[in-house]
Amino acid sequence: MRLWLVAKIMLHPLRFVQERIDTWVLARVKRQPGPIDIPRNRVYIVPTRFGYGFAVMALVMLMGAMNYSNSMAFALTFLLAGLGMICMHHTHANMLNLRMHAGKTQPVFAGEIAHFEIHVENFAKKPRYAVALAWPKEEANATISDAPTQGITVMTLTRPAPKRGWQHAGVYSLFTEFPLGLFHAWTWADLDMTCLVYPSPAAPG
Repeated sequence: MRLWLVAKIMLHPLRFVQERIDTWVLARVKRQPGPIDIPRNRVYIVPTRFGYGFAVMALVMLMGAMNYSNSMAFALTFLLAGLGMICMHHTHANMLNLRMHAGKTQPVFAGEIAHFEIHVENFAKKPRYAVALAWPKEEANATISDAPTQGITVMTLTRPAPKRGWQHAGVYSLFTEFPLGLFHAWTWADLDMTCLVYPSPAAPG
């Protein structure tokens, strides 16, 4: 087991650190009845893969401009760097002051898919674009929607319900990469939502 852990750290150090951080953070997300507000101190933001590539490109352009003392190259480099900073500001602002409510959850039978309805409310006088909901490590299958001006958008998370009884929704993330996909801003939440799972019906006869 220890050899496997050492090999994992050596092969994928950044992924290992990210998994440890996510485990530490998810264990400290408290279940709340809602509504859940998203102030500034609850929004986290990091560059995406495209963001890191954009930063490396700008650094290479800066080195080339310094090497050749080219004013136009300097102007283009600083223009792109400023565009990246503005993009970071808009990505972070696209998440601020949203509010999440728990919606309706319909009962299902064991073996079916449970649907957890979440209402995302926008109090601002401008819409919020490309806001997404996803379970941890399942951002590729996220539910994406726009939050209208001073309105509510209804979003749904799905999860298999293999066993009978009450199934809790669990921790999920609300995130966005608007407008250019250079930054990933998100917050963790755990609304007190449960789905009643009935026993699987017997076969006919």
